[in-house]
Amino acid sequence: MSLLKTGFLLSVFLVSVLAQAQSRQSSYHGSRYVSSEESSHRNYISGAFGFLAPGYNTLIGTVNGQQQQTNFQTSGLFALGGDYDYMLNKDFSVGGVLRYYNCSSTILNNSVQNTLFTLGPSVRAYLPSGNFLPYLGAGFMFMAPSVTSGNVSYSITSGIGLMLSMGLLYNINDGVALGIETMRLTGLSSSINGNLVEDYMLKGRFALGN
Repeated sequence: MSLLKTGFLLSVFLVSVLAQAQSRQSSYHGSRYVSSEESSHRNYISGAFGFLAPGYNTLIGTVNGQQQQTNFQTSGLFALGGDYDYMLNKDFSVGGVLRYYNCSSTILNNSVQNTLFTLGPSVRAYLPSGNFLPYLGAGFMFMAPSVTSGNVSYSITSGIGLMLSMGLLYNINDGVALGIETMRLTGLSSSINGNLVEDYMLKGRFALGN
């Protein structure tokens, strides 16, 4: 998984460098040409699908009334997401992030299932260059994890965490963009601590009106 992570981040970096080296481009919109950096839209929704990998983390759960320590261990498919962005200008947006992760695996002959539902407000900073749109994001997230190991289900108190993301979009036209994104979710509460999830997603962004 570390090799996949390295390749993913390297591809984002290289394409971002190439995008910044490009001269500003124009895309055809209706009966006129408009720069992809001068979109007439302010409201966007996004959908994302990909896989996840856990980092070092600690979860405190309750089993039969007793506190026990566990963690997120599984990696692979699937990760689903949806975002909303309101463009303050071409360089910044505010909005919200929603993610759902569900992954199962067999570890030491034991069936393990990890799930996580998380949502929260976010901000993004963009570096538009022609039709390429590299960006960085951050936000605070509500986190509701679940861990099942064999016949044991851990009851874990929901908590808050920090979201950091980076990605690259390519504007197909003024209202549609496709790209890739990686996001890290870090727990900041007593029951959820550490790097809970890193995801690697394919992403589509679509304009809503103006």
